[in-house]
Amino acid sequence: MIVDPHTHTSIGSRDSRISPRELLSKALKRGVNVICITDHDNYGGFEEAQKIGEKEGIIVIRGLELSTHYGHLLIYGTDIFDICKIDKNILLEKFSVHRKEYFTISEVKNIISDSFSSLFEINELIKKVHQYGGAVVLPHPFSRYNGSITIRYYLEEYLKSNSLKEVKIDKLLSFVEDKDPEYFSILQEIDGIEVLNASCFGVENNAAFILADFLNKAPIGASDCHTPEQVGVYVTEFPKIIKTERDFISQLKIGKTKPKLNFVEDNLGSLDLR
Repeated sequence: MIVDPHTHTSIGSRDSRISPRELLSKALKRGVNVICITDHDNYGGFEEAQKIGEKEGIIVIRGLELSTHYGHLLIYGTDIFDICKIDKNILLEKFSVHRKEYFTISEVKNIISDSFSSLFEINELIKKVHQYGGAVVLPHPFSRYNGSITIRYYLEEYLKSNSLKEVKIDKLLSFVEDKDPEYFSILQEIDGIEVLNASCFGVENNAAFILADFLNKAPIGASDCHTPEQVGVYVTEFPKIIKTERDFISQLKIGKTKPKLNFVEDNLGSLDLR
């Protein structure tokens, strides 16, 4: 089955201009069977997309792209609020302005006591996701990191400190393990790595392929779409039929995924297929 495991809607992601209906319509036209809604730090676009998917015959999986100190993580198969045992009714009571259908992670952190923030230690969070039957994928690992501590950050630090223009993956990971054991352990615990992303340059995707292969992680292709043109450009082929979220999670963890270029549109801005 053809899956686009990383998409954004205008409901849940401020930087997206795709409605759930347009997202699913484009996906169907481009032969995508399964769409994962992974809005930034919330589940805002999922419910509407799921209702449309049921009518149009496309499977919609709930996910989330979580912003962390170590960059972004794609989380599937579990609810952050369930993991942290947060009662949404309590949150509603704490909002004095108006009721909301969903909450962003940053809003929750600001509302709940400091003890809540400790639940977002990344290693502990990944453990909790796995305990609840979910999966974690590292998206666009070599893209611009915007202040976060990511594998690209350490790549640039390694190249600077050694006055080099290129580095082998084993040397880079040894450098990461020495400088930041916590981040190194994150790389060991994740279930997959996004190796094709429509917003990344070819050299960034190539580096992600090498990383995933070296760490023996499931390789993932995804559009990371924020515009209609990007929907379904890169996808992941799963070997068996996916009907439910559980099917998606189990196949992702087995790792026999095939990332691939699915569709090219002439006016894609930053897509680089080198």
